[in-house]
Parts: sequence; structure tokens; C-alpha cells
Amino acid sequence: MTRSIWRQLAVCALAFFVTIGPVLAQNVLKRRNIDDLSPQELSAYEHAIQILKDRSAKNQYDKSGLLWQAWIHNCPSTWVPKDGKEDNRPPGCSFWTKVPPPDQTNYVLARPGMCEHGKDLFLPWHRAEFYFFEKIIQGADPDGMITDSRGQTGPSTRNVTVPYWNWTRAPSGARYPVAFENPNSPLFHKNRSSDRIAPGNSYPFSSLYLISYMVQFQDWPTFAGFPMAKNGGYGTFEAASHNFMHAIYMGGDMANPRTAALDPGFFSFHAYIDLLYEQWLQVHGKDSVTSQDFFLRGDQPEGIVKPPGFTSGAGRPSMGQVKTYFDTKALGYEYEVTAKDELLSRAALVKILGLEDQQDAPTFGTATRNLFSRLLDGAAFDANTEPAIVQTIDFTIPSAAMMGNNQQFFAKFDRNPNEPDLSYQIDVYLYPKLAPFDPASQPFRRKYRAAPGEAHWGTGEVHHHDTPTPMQVDITTPVLDLVKGGRNGEVWNLTVAISVLPSLTTFGQPSVKADPPLR
Repeated sequence: MTRSIWRQLAVCALAFFVTIGPVLAQNVLKRRNIDDLSPQELSAYEHAIQILKDRSAKNQYDKSGLLWQAWIHNCPSTWVPKDGKEDNRPPGCSFWTKVPPPDQTNYVLARPGMCEHGKDLFLPWHRAEFYFFEKIIQGADPDGMITDSRGQTGPSTRNVTVPYWNWTRAPSGARYPVAFENPNSPLFHKNRSSDRIAPGNSYPFSSLYLISYMVQFQDWPTFAGFPMAKNGGYGTFEAASHNFMHAIYMGGDMANPRTAALDPGFFSFHAYIDLLYEQWLQVHGKDSVTSQDFFLRGDQPEGIVKPPGFTSGAGRPSMGQVKTYFDTKALGYEYEVTAKDELLSRAALVKILGLEDQQDAPTFGTATRNLFSRLLDGAAFDANTEPAIVQTIDFTIPSAAMMGNNQQFFAKFDRNPNEPDLSYQIDVYLYPKLAPFDPASQPFRRKYRAAPGEAHWGTGEVHHHDTPTPMQVDITTPVLDLVKGGRNGEVWNLTVAISVLPSLTTFGQPSVKADPPLR
């Protein structure tokens, strides 16, 4: 019997607006590029990481140990002895291993945490996680008196911060910062990709141009993801850069959310992502950030000073609300960004992309190339010329009179919750009725490819999502460009070209329908 992966393709319009006031703090430490740390600063960070490793080796249930902190990133539930002491069970999250304790009467079901991905909570959740992690490493050995398992005593960890790794620049080592590649360092991890990056070679998903464009030009849902209240959806940064860095660049444990935080490089990798989040906030402000009252799940150790304005959520353990984590100074840190780590400015991008006469994207449907394809040429999300599944619906270009303020348009793809968890690349095309669909033609792709997207789904309480999460691709810019170009009322083809693994095409063609583009 033919099974349908997608139940519908819909075009919908949404708008978001929320506000929150600032809070200030007194003691503010600097998060710096890991390559800029002094030998003493690097030694203090390594000492803190080793202490956390030692704690987990002694007791895997120690919430201030590195293993529990990795579980906070992706362990929805696990059995913990009621007395909290080590029981010599094989280390691992019970949720994933499915191995119950020998006597459940002596255990309680704990819920360490679950990283938020594929929705607008992605950036705020990781910032909250890092707030607590940073406080833990600062308290690891504040007086510099503890001897770790390497036999090293001190230095003090009191003023340690999580250093960031700027992965948009050439690495100082063969593939990573040199600090990651020292086999005698606690930051070294065997289970990660280690082949050398050839001089002059780079990965498109770590492009400085692409990252700068996302931060400087994209609105919140496009950059950061869509609200869980609307069933979520990936932002372009997470889908087009973050995911590929995990799976392709670092690989190993980092390629799987269940094990990613076991690699100490995870923390510097994500510290840079938090820096990009902060830079986006500096450019756009926080009013458009959605889900500000959402409680961020995570079972952190008791005794850590909570951030200003912290409110605990009812039910499962929480790290507080999204709105608690806007002001980094109130959280006790700020970023030191030197000239070598600066993003390209909006003005520089306008000049580089040849947009001096128009401060935003060129008119879609009339320009020889749209802006996003320029940034991704020959890169991740380069259009698939032989998609496995192609579906087309009619899309009526709305009139300017029907457009409201902050109107946004999304191509939305729902899937049947009974289907398996799969990943796809999606290319969205908008083109006139008389134009044949020809993704193998470079001129066609350049002129009519509206946006790329990625779908990465999980069901139930696994792999990030509580409920099946649809893919939403923002097509606002091309729709508005068509309106501005006088295409009002014309019926165009809206086509989705879906790339899946060959073994997955047997699940059949999706059934497609269109909701009215405007209500």
C-alpha cells in the first residue's frame, strides 16, 4: 500500500511581535576567541574541563560533571539511583540505550534535558545551557587548589569563560584551533574528523559571506526558526550552517545530537553560535524574537546562581524562560571581537553582491540571479538537478492592496506522524505557468529558485521534538518582489523539489493541496 510522507503543501502568512526590557549586571567577564587565550587562560579552561571529566568518571550522575552536562543536551529521561551515587552501570542515557536498572524500586526517572532544534528555541536554549555550564566550570576550582587526574594543580577557574571557535575563518591547526588538536589536552577528542583542511580550501556552509548575510539581512524566523506554537520549523542558519558543521565538518560524536556534547569542542563551537545570536540581536533588536515566555528544559545542579529575572517553570526541570537570556552582561559575560573575527557589514555585503542601487535582494523573477543563490553558489543547498520527488501547485500572486504590514509567506510541508524519521533537502521554485520546470537548467535555477530548505524530523520524545515538526521555507522576499514587479493576480507554479535517499523514495509521492495564500 502506498504511504504518503507529506500530507500537504500549504502557503501561509504569519507575523510576530514581542517586547522585553533590559537588565544589567556588575561582574562581566570576556568570552574570547580560543586562539587568543594566553597560556594561563587556556590552562585554566583545560583544568576546568578535566575536573568535569573527573567528576563524571567518579559518578556519572553528578550533575556538575561533563557527562550529565552532555545529557542535558540530549537525554530526555534516564534512571538515576535515589541516593544519586554511582551504581557502576555502563555510562549512557537510559532513554537511548533502553536498558532499565536491575531494580527500579531503588531508582527515580530523571529528565536531564533535551536540546531544542528545528524551531525558534534553538538559539535561546543553547544560551541558557551555556549560562549554567559556564558557572559550573568557574566553580570547578576557584582557588586553584585542586589536583586533577592529569596531576595538574590549578590554575584558578574563577574567571574562566567558554572561549569561542570562529569556524568561518581558516583554522589555526590542521582542522580545528590548535588547542583542540593537542592529544595531551582535555579538549582533545578522538572521535571527531581530523583530516587536514587544504590551504585555500573551505566549506561553503561556513562561508563568512553567508553567515554575515544571515545576521545582517534576515529576520528572526528566517534566521532562527519558527515558533513551536506553529509546529516549529528550521531557520536558515541552523539548517544551512550549524547542521553541516556538526555532521560533515566535525563528524564523530558531534554528528549525533545524543553524543555531541561529549566532544569538548562542542562548547567552543556553540559559543561562536551564541556570538552570532548576540550579533543578530545587536542588529535587529529583541522585539521580534518569538516564544519569549517559553520555559527551557534542563535539569541543572542546585546551588548555581540563577540569572536576573529567573522564574522556574512548572513540571519538568527548567533553566528559565527565553526572555531571561537576552542581556549577556546581566548573565555575566560579553564577547571580545577583534578585527579578524568581525562579520562583514551590511554595506560591505551590498557592495560585494552588486546591490548598491537596491539595499535588499534584487527583484525576483526579473534578476538573473536571486540573492540567496549568489551566496550559496556551488555550496550546501545548491539546487538539486535530479530531485527524487517533485510536486507543483498553483500560486496566485496577491495584490498590493491585500498585503498587510509585516506580511510573511511560507511554503509549509507537513508529514504523517506515522512515518519514519527522515531528512530531506527541499528546493522551492516560483515560475510562470508557461515556463517548463527544468531544474537541470542553470538559467532556470538562477531565475526561479525561490529558496532552499531542509527537513529533519523526529517524533515523540526523541531527537528534539515533542510532536512531528513540519518544514517551513520562507518565500516572503520572492512573493513581495513579484508584487512589486506588477505580477498581481497572475497564477504561477509553486514547485517543491525534494531530495531524499534513494531507499526512501518507495514511500510514495506526497499528496499536495494549497491553502489560500491570503485569508
